[in-house]
Amino acid sequence: MESRQLIYDEVASLGKHVGHFFDVVGRDRCHVVVFDDLSSDPAKAYEGMLDFLGLPFAPLNRTRAYRARHGYRFGWLQRLLKRPPVARTVLAGEKFRKRVASAPHKEPSLLSQKVMAARKALLKWNRAPAPKVHLRPAFVEEIRETLQDDVAKLGRLIGRDLSHWLGRNDAKASMDRAA
Repeated sequence: MESRQLIYDEVASLGKHVGHFFDVVGRDRCHVVVFDDLSSDPAKAYEGMLDFLGLPFAPLNRTRAYRARHGYRFGWLQRLLKRPPVARTVLAGEKFRKRVASAPHKEPSLLSQKVMAARKALLKWNRAPAPKVHLRPAFVEEIRETLQDDVAKLGRLIGRDLSHWLGRNDAKASMDRAA
């Protein structure tokens, strides 16, 4: 991770960055999709994007979420299976084996196949729903205060009321700050 990504308030200043992008590229050459719209009606967001790009309709792939967030039951087991200390060559996944293979690729032995099947079964068994993230209310309020002007600016730039991002029902106050 780059150190500049740790400056969260700068990274989260979407209004600032979108405004700069509009200035450089031109507003008429940009199509903004708000994640709220994408999650509530992906097909409509997709059709809007295709329309903006002047592309013909192509059906969406209706598969499950790719790399959906999840947790695990036992951290020590997850670390052992994903980042094995000594037995790396025995417990490592297929991608690691292919990456470090010095000899030309050959079919894994029956024992190796069984170890990999057991590893995958253990990883699947160890998977659990992701734990809920709880932030201290004071920290949430600090984030809201830090980003309120930028959220208002982004809302003004894209012509949308985004005050709900700040967890407030006071849309008028948000739009007043943007003016």
